[in-house]
Amino acid sequence: MGKARKSLETDGATAPVQEGGMEKDDAVAESEKCDNFAEICRLQDSVADLQDRLLRALADHDNYRKRMEAEWAAREAQAGESLLMELFPVMDNFTLGLRAARDQEVSRAVEGFSLIFDQLDRLLKNRGVEEVGKVGERFDPNFADAIAAVPDGTVPVDCVAQVVRTGYRLGKKLLRPALVIVSTGMPAGADLPKE
Repeated sequence: MGKARKSLETDGATAPVQEGGMEKDDAVAESEKCDNFAEICRLQDSVADLQDRLLRALADHDNYRKRMEAEWAAREAQAGESLLMELFPVMDNFTLGLRAARDQEVSRAVEGFSLIFDQLDRLLKNRGVEEVGKVGERFDPNFADAIAAVPDGTVPVDCVAQVVRTGYRLGKKLLRPALVIVSTGMPAGADLPKE
């Protein structure tokens, strides 16, 4: 009986050990699950952080590219304006030369000046430059400076009677105002046309 009892005790003792071993294995597995879950959460957070950083870097790069394009366009426009500003006195001198040559009826000089003037005029127009302050147009102080006002029966009141120096604009930007003489209308005491 001693042997039987011992085997029962052994059998009884081994059963809880096995059950305790199962509980231990379950606890280890549960612990590993928790560790794996924590690792997955950490990796997901890391991926989300990296995705956020990537999106920010892409947005920063796109903003930088747009800023550089805008600065480049501004530099090109400024360089173009500088060139145009240098051409205006040339246009002025040709205009004066043409007037003088026409007055003296020197046809070949007039023809040569006309060709050069037309070429420079086309160059300016091709670059988007427009003249402002033309004879007969209503005087606009935003685009022209009036240096005198004279009576002129052929030009309506407050309109440009004579352009002393042509003004230019590029798009909506005024590059140089025109210098003009403005009409005050019919001279005082002039005879009105009879109907």
